[in-house]
Formats: sequence, C-alpha cells, structure tokens
Amino acid sequence: MRWRWSVGAALIAATTMSVLPSGAQEQGQRVGLQLGAWRPTSSSVRRQIKSTWPYAALTYSLHAAEGKTPVTLLLDWTGRKNSDTQSKVTQVDLLATVRQGVSSDREGKSHFYWTVGIGPVWSRIEEMGDKKTRIRAAGTVGLGWAWQRRAGLELRYQVGSSKFNTGALLALNLGF
Repeated sequence: MRWRWSVGAALIAATTMSVLPSGAQEQGQRVGLQLGAWRPTSSSVRRQIKSTWPYAALTYSLHAAEGKTPVTLLLDWTGRKNSDTQSKVTQVDLLATVRQGVSSDREGKSHFYWTVGIGPVWSRIEEMGDKKTRIRAAGTVGLGWAWQRRAGLELRYQVGSSKFNTGALLALNLGF
C-alpha cells in the first residue's frame, strides 16, 4: 500500500510540473529539496508519538514575470512511529505557496522573505490498530532566509484539520 501512495504522489508531482507553461523554463524555474524537523503543537501528540519528526519536501519554484509574485509548489512528507504506544502518523501535503521578498534583483544575494500557502493534506493516523485516513485542507505561513542562490533556511507554522496535522517546522532549503 505504501508503494502505491509513493507512486501516486510522484505521478501527481510529475503531472503538475509537465503541464506548467513552457515560458516558466525561460523565467528560471527551480527544483529544490527541503530537509528538516516537524514539531506538533499539541502536547498530547508529542507524548503519544514523539516530540520531533523528520520532514522532507520537494519544491518547484515558478518565477513569475517582473512585478508578479513567484509561486512555489511543495510536496511535503512527515511522519513518526512510536512502538511503545502503537501509534503512527504519516502526512503528505501538496501546497501552493507565495513568497514575498523574493525578486530578480535579490537573486543570489542574502535576503529574508515571508511565505504563505494552502493545499490538501493526506494523513494516516494509526492508534492501537485503528487506522484513519483523511484528506483535508492545510494552510501554512512562515519566514525564510536565503543566504545563497540555492540555499536557505525556512521556519513555518502549518495548520491542518486535526491536532496531528498542526505544527511548526524548520527546514534547510537546497536548490538544484
């Protein structure tokens, strides 16, 4: 079942990237990777699962024309298992975010930016053998610091449809 979800998520990402206008390539599209840590804001979730979870995301930046706001698509994954409580949470998000403070004159220079986004979140929660799978909406807001053309640090707060999907994350951005 896990491999089916992985294949499905990869197909969604590939399809999304393939239908983008060809002009996006001329405007400096960029693919990246985010690696970091996710911390649920609910203390009951931290006690039940663990306090810090691994986080990874693929990013695809669409650099808009001059005077327009750049949009980034994020395919996020986070999850954690606790064998002691027989609990496990996995979530995958597809978020469309906008970043302010990013412009062509700042490309390659250190600068701060803020980001806000929305999209669907798929989550599977397993508690004592009971499995619940949900697809709901999620929103995110955060601050970032780009210190090189293809590297940076981002701190975001994400709100999901349940206490399992709400938390803060700190991620290192690496562009390709």
